[in-house]
Amino acid sequence: MMASAETSTSAAASSTTTTTTAAAGKFSFGFQVVLLAGGSGSRMSPLSDTIPKAMLPIANRPLISYQLEFLLKAGFTEVIIVAHHNSTQAITSVVQDVYQGKITTSLVTYKDAHGTAEAMAKVRERIHGHAIIISADLIVDWAILREMVDKHITNSAAITMLLCHRTIPGAQEPGMPAIPDEMFTPKDYIGMDGNGRVVFLAAAADFGEKLHVRKALLRKAASPVMIRSDLYDLHLYILSPNVLDYLVENKGNFSSLKSEFLPHIVKGQFSPTQSAALSATSVPEDNGEEEESGFSQEKIDAAIAEMTHSCPLPPAMCYAVIMPPTSYCTRINTIPAFVEANKQIARGVHTYIPWEERQKNNFISTTADVSLRTQVAADCIVGDGTGIGDRCGIRKTVIGKNCNIADNIRLANTVIMDSVIIKPGCSLTDCVICNNVEIGEGSELRNCYIGVSVRVEPGSKLTNETLTVDD
Repeated sequence: MMASAETSTSAAASSTTTTTTAAAGKFSFGFQVVLLAGGSGSRMSPLSDTIPKAMLPIANRPLISYQLEFLLKAGFTEVIIVAHHNSTQAITSVVQDVYQGKITTSLVTYKDAHGTAEAMAKVRERIHGHAIIISADLIVDWAILREMVDKHITNSAAITMLLCHRTIPGAQEPGMPAIPDEMFTPKDYIGMDGNGRVVFLAAAADFGEKLHVRKALLRKAASPVMIRSDLYDLHLYILSPNVLDYLVENKGNFSSLKSEFLPHIVKGQFSPTQSAALSATSVPEDNGEEEESGFSQEKIDAAIAEMTHSCPLPPAMCYAVIMPPTSYCTRINTIPAFVEANKQIARGVHTYIPWEERQKNNFISTTADVSLRTQVAADCIVGDGTGIGDRCGIRKTVIGKNCNIADNIRLANTVIMDSVIIKPGCSLTDCVICNNVEIGEGSELRNCYIGVSVRVEPGSKLTNETLTVDD
């Protein structure tokens, strides 16, 4: 028996009983991991219409497998997974099929909509130390976690967060076009001092063309601080026990960790009452005076608004670690990010690689049937049980399991999920094709997103289209 379950009116929990195995570099003492896998993927329709975001395929692997591998590489053998009850079967299947005997999971599910702060409050009693919180849409090199833990411990931090530059670290190839900015949504203004302490955190959407900073903040200035808009929150956090307790005590006031709770704690560093005990229900305001930065939006976007700021060092200190430019990381929270992650993992040069067998410069399953008269170029993946006919040209494309690709097909920069049928003479460029789609003979698709179970009529000529079964 793999799992046992306990249910209540609002949540269900299950935990594995497998034997765990330790990994190299273990430093998990005093830390517990919570994997937040309940995101609906609202910005990723139609991809996420029938597939939980945590189970979307990245290089033919479920997205959640990257966080589980991340934790194993870092030395963790236990994880609490929080997810919507509709995801229970899919997540349990991945744990059973791939990670049985390697990691022990406690699956906590809920039926009603929950924000990330609400989810953390729900599992607080299961955490007996500092909490490492990781979003199930994150792919990141595991080694950075050691630096985060070291900074968290050294500085007795309340919160330590992981940031990256608003490009894809380790992903840019010479001569390739810039990574689109819409992959890094939303944009934030983050103020940090030279030691990595976060002193200002706000969503750019809350401002107009000018950034406003409280004079009370500036009056305490003593060390250089840069207000930056070129950094992106990766949704990997370490929270101290006191912060977790504070979250529970004030759980009715917060829904989101990112947009509500973290800015509240960052701001609370400058309130002696809250920073000492983390027990106040709100942060005292200053006199409301503001100082305009004097920079236009254009200059702010160039990340150059510089000021000075410092304050006494209370217990509620917040820190950040920035990913080095040579390390790969991304969040899969938009369709462009989904497509780019598939391309990057298919290259086989990052920490994580596809599960299919590596060929010279691509990954093709041994159970796939690819015609010898077809060319599968570099950086491609062909999944289990897929058949590809004669005279096909396939470039920078990921093809899932049990697909039927007929003769004379051209595929470029495309992601194809499972059980897809493509009839002869079709051409697909810059597309995402969901499960169980059939594309009729002679169709040409460019920059299209095709939802699950859609039938594309023969001879269709589609550009910049999104199709679902309801269309």
